Amino acid sequence: MGHRRGERAVSRRRRDGGDRGVTLRAGLCRLSSKARRAVAMVRAALILQSDMVFCPHNHEGVEDETHGICNRGGACRGRSGGRQRCADRKSYLDNDADARAAGSVRAMLASGRAVCDTGSRLVLLATGARAGIRRQQWCHTLLERRGARLLLPGIRCLLIVAGAIAALGQSATASENRRDGAYWDWQLTNPYDLSVRVEMLVIEPTGVTAADVAALKARGVQPFCYVSIGTWEPWRDDAESFPASVIGATVGDWPDEKYVDMADRAHVWPLMKARIDVCAAMGFVGVEPDNMGAHDNDTGFPFTSADAVVYFREIAAHTHGLGLKILQKNADELVPQLVDTFDGMLVEECFHYDFCEEVLPYVRAGKPVLAVEFTENGGDWDAYCAQAKAYGFHLLLKSYEVTAGGRACQ
Repeated sequence: MGHRRGERAVSRRRRDGGDRGVTLRAGLCRLSSKARRAVAMVRAALILQSDMVFCPHNHEGVEDETHGICNRGGACRGRSGGRQRCADRKSYLDNDADARAAGSVRAMLASGRAVCDTGSRLVLLATGARAGIRRQQWCHTLLERRGARLLLPGIRCLLIVAGAIAALGQSATASENRRDGAYWDWQLTNPYDLSVRVEMLVIEPTGVTAADVAALKARGVQPFCYVSIGTWEPWRDDAESFPASVIGATVGDWPDEKYVDMADRAHVWPLMKARIDVCAAMGFVGVEPDNMGAHDNDTGFPFTSADAVVYFREIAAHTHGLGLKILQKNADELVPQLVDTFDGMLVEECFHYDFCEEVLPYVRAGKPVLAVEFTENGGDWDAYCAQAKAYGFHLLLKSYEVTAGGRACQ
């Protein structure tokens, strides 16, 4: 991953704990952050080669054999029968008001729509990103949300929620240093910038020393410690302490990273608590626990959301017993069960995937919500920032590498 051993090169960036590679199961698909990074390079060619024909918007209620069914909203729905495949060079837009003003495929790409393709399946531009799609959800379970319809359910596909092409989308880059004076910053990739003027800094502990942590605290910065509470990696100091019986499936595209059996109280629980002990010994004041959504992934173990809540509460109790704070990391569907236990939340891409309202219980409880959007996804930063302020979130714009650069909504 382009880093020295002992240094975290890439944020896990997991919506509900699983930045995994694309996998096909039972004719369905899941998508990963890494897949989104890769598709940014091939997306334009993929779509343009499909010769997409948009639905006409002036035939209200008229069934059109070529383009699908035009609805009364002026958009088009795919027909219930005889669905077109990629070879037919068709596309369907479902109730997408923005499409009427897009004017071109390139504009649609820049607006961050969803693309569905496995080479022989339907290539689809839909309301994906705004319909609340999450990485852990199956393609066939696009739930109705804010007026978005279930579009062509059951199709075997790879759903890639595509961000804007860099040149057409977000103008900010990771090299911009616009975080000074912000509430927080997030750095998981070397080189680190410990001089940033923020109230809270979440950082990979292998990249700093206890003296660095003490210096941050002396400046009034609250240092938070990144900890994976759900995976094993061979380069970690505790790697040899995990018995083979608790090491499970590979985490997506990281062949050296494996899920662990988080229901194992004899081995995994003590080892994960020991990781937090290290954070406390280094002087950190809080913890960012990663992989909190592993229950939505194929970990190799029977680990349910109910198991997850029990485990997370145990980890939180241990952290609090050390005098440290702990954030909930993603897994927004568990917010109702965890908001009273955790001290705040770190949530990724909630504006891009339209689920920010699900973490508002933390705001109502008077606890901070640290939100992150990524430059690679594109999107309207000004709109995100305005909404974040309305919600009371502390929003950052970062690159997927989670470097020292980025922007803060202030």
